[in-house]
Amino acid sequence: MANNFYNDDNFDKFLIEYSGDILKEVGDNPDASVYIIDELYAILSIRIEKFEELITKLKTVVYVESDGVYTLTGINVVDKSKASNFHGNPYLDLRGKGVVVGVIDTGIDYLNEEFVLEDDSTRIIEIWDQTIQSSQKNDLISGTLYTREEINEAIKLKNNGEDPYTIVPSKDEIGHGTAMAGIIGGRGKNKQLTGAAPDCEFIVVKLKETFDSLKEYYGTKDIKIPQYASMDIMIAIKYLYEKSFELDVPMVIYVPLGSNTGVHEGSNLLDIYMSYLVEKRGFIIVTSTGNQGDSATHISGVIEMNEYSNEFELNIGKDQQSIYMVMYIKVPNKVDLTVISPSGEIIDINTKLKFTPLLFTGVQAKFVYEGTLMDIVFYWPSIQNGDQSIVFRASNLKEGIWKFRIGGKHNVPIVYEARILQKELLYEGTFFLKPDPNNTITIPGMADEILTVGWYNQTNNALVAQSGRGGEICQAVKPSITAGGVNCITTKSGGGTTIVSGGSVAAAVVAGCCALLLQWGIIDENDDYMYSTTVRTYLKAGAARRGDDVYPNNKLGFGILDLEGVFNNIRENLGNTNIRKNLEKSLDKGYRIGSLVIKNPYV
Repeated sequence: MANNFYNDDNFDKFLIEYSGDILKEVGDNPDASVYIIDELYAILSIRIEKFEELITKLKTVVYVESDGVYTLTGINVVDKSKASNFHGNPYLDLRGKGVVVGVIDTGIDYLNEEFVLEDDSTRIIEIWDQTIQSSQKNDLISGTLYTREEINEAIKLKNNGEDPYTIVPSKDEIGHGTAMAGIIGGRGKNKQLTGAAPDCEFIVVKLKETFDSLKEYYGTKDIKIPQYASMDIMIAIKYLYEKSFELDVPMVIYVPLGSNTGVHEGSNLLDIYMSYLVEKRGFIIVTSTGNQGDSATHISGVIEMNEYSNEFELNIGKDQQSIYMVMYIKVPNKVDLTVISPSGEIIDINTKLKFTPLLFTGVQAKFVYEGTLMDIVFYWPSIQNGDQSIVFRASNLKEGIWKFRIGGKHNVPIVYEARILQKELLYEGTFFLKPDPNNTITIPGMADEILTVGWYNQTNNALVAQSGRGGEICQAVKPSITAGGVNCITTKSGGGTTIVSGGSVAAAVVAGCCALLLQWGIIDENDDYMYSTTVRTYLKAGAARRGDDVYPNNKLGFGILDLEGVFNNIRENLGNTNIRKNLEKSLDKGYRIGSLVIKNPYV
């Protein structure tokens, strides 16, 4: 890579699909650089003022995807999952030994005793801190890598009363990553903090916050919560995937992040990339449904054959100076659009534009009374799914109810939906009137082949309204399963304990349970054919189900996580040739089958 402008604020960054020798085509161009993710995808950095000029000249670029903005999606929840039933069990002892969990989050407090063994050595193989720039020579696009050896040296310094951060300066200032790692695999030095997989090892990626230019694009620069870019998540997953080969270990990747921006059909570049990677044996990606179920950030509707138009309303709070919204019109329809401001000013938008899936084309609506500028960009057909998509970016907004009227001639009913950003990125009072809580799972949770976890209140067995729900657009049933996510006690960065709730919590429990299954299947050689599909099937088949519900459904998926139920179901289905063969192999090593797989104490 001749140049690397990824960390330069004068350059915009894009996830792209390419075909051909893009490195050669970009070369030493002073206005662009490329970082290759794999043979299909790359990150293209282009000087801001040169975008339109250069993008049309790059013949190897097939598709450009504007980056989304991601937020974190964050009860003894571990006990409720029944994972702890297998810790030290004399018949089936599963603690995640031999399995690595990759955590993509806010970092980790590597000095916390829950991640340090009794001999004062670390359970963390590596930390890639994307926020700390250095002159290290490696294949990473940014940040600094800290090895197990360096972490152990830092722990020694701390134990000797010296400063460990002179060796490993990476910290988890926010605390989310430390809390989630504790749920996944806290060692149990404090018995309250024993995670689902207390003997697993970790590789941690501390994500850097996204660029100011992306925050400005979405109007979230003044929002004081962490915001991340899909390209940084994608290269974190790439790094962990390559580590799984290097170490030759089964791995679970935990992704506690979600975004409303993009098509919710599993067809974004991040979705496709993740679904491709989990075809590797012993490699699983876990995410949550997010916290947008009751956020009023999504609407949907149908214009029937006997109707010409329909209207939806967006309430803007008094502090909401700008807004980003996307509308999707299902193929084969396109619509005419009218926008009505709170003062009653009506602007008809001309939809007869030159449509292209690559370049930004559209119109700017100026509202005289409000002083609002609204850029409206039309794409048709979308390269992702063939739909018409309409992107709205408004500045100098005024509070009140904004109305959007869509319609036009149609030979089939017009199916549409619209989304604004996650509620955490909006000011109070900004929401859709008459929202639709369905199809509110955040990206990348709709990716077909990854494990998507909903969350419920494990104390009263009730669904939590915030938990994202699946929809009918994607054929895959989402969520996959549901786990407890309310009031979980876990590790706190800097020591002590903290209480957390949210989709991140439920996904962390499931990630830990996946580590136990990978230990049982691959490390202990009970199921050599343990792919992501295998694990998802085991979890779904063994899930607990509430009596009055119909399964699967878009709220709970196939049911509630129950690891004991998983192994009971495996036992009852020994007709499967592969499972039977491997369980018989286990018998030769001193195991037998009772109500579960049982170790023979006399061997």
